[in-house]
This record gives sequence, C-alpha cells and structure tokens, in this order.
Amino acid sequence: MEMRKKLLLVFLLLWPIAAVGFSFLLRANTLISTLLFFGIPALYLSYSNPCCIRMVSVFSLIFSIPFAVMLDYVMEITQGWYIATSVFDPYRIFGYVTI
Repeated sequence: MEMRKKLLLVFLLLWPIAAVGFSFLLRANTLISTLLFFGIPALYLSYSNPCCIRMVSVFSLIFSIPFAVMLDYVMEITQGWYIATSVFDPYRIFGYVTI
C-alpha cells in the first residue's frame, strides 16, 4: 500500500477519537458534533478524491437522505430518541423529524 493511502487510513481511523476530544473541549451541541464526526472526514475525502463528489452526491440524494428521514421519523415516533431543540426549530419534517 502506498504511503498516501496509509496516511488516509490512519486519519480516518484516528479522527473519531480526535472528534470526541473536540466535542468535549468545545462543549459541542448536536449540529457541531455531527459536523466534527462526519463533516471533516467528508471534506477531506472530497478534497483528496474530487472525481467521486458527483457520484456520492447522487447516491446521497437518492438513497441516504430518504432513508435517514424514515429512520429518524420511526425513532422519534417510537421515542427511541428525541431532539428537543434544533437550529432550525419550528421547522420539522412531518412534524417530528428535526432538520
């Protein structure tokens, strides 16, 4: 395996540990924690593989976003989780799912 791929793998494996530390250090809310855990690696992967951005965006629009909304709806209806406040508060999808 070439050196660049090894560094990428190390970053992706160690980033969640760093994100936990940053979350506690910043006393991050749900939005900031989500950006730390998923946004930073997504930006890094997008920067290192710009040819994949279009393909991943299409997949997200078609499959990931609708699945996430359905999962969140079911979890909030069954009270598996509930996010009381959001940056986008009074707006909720189907009256339950936070944006």
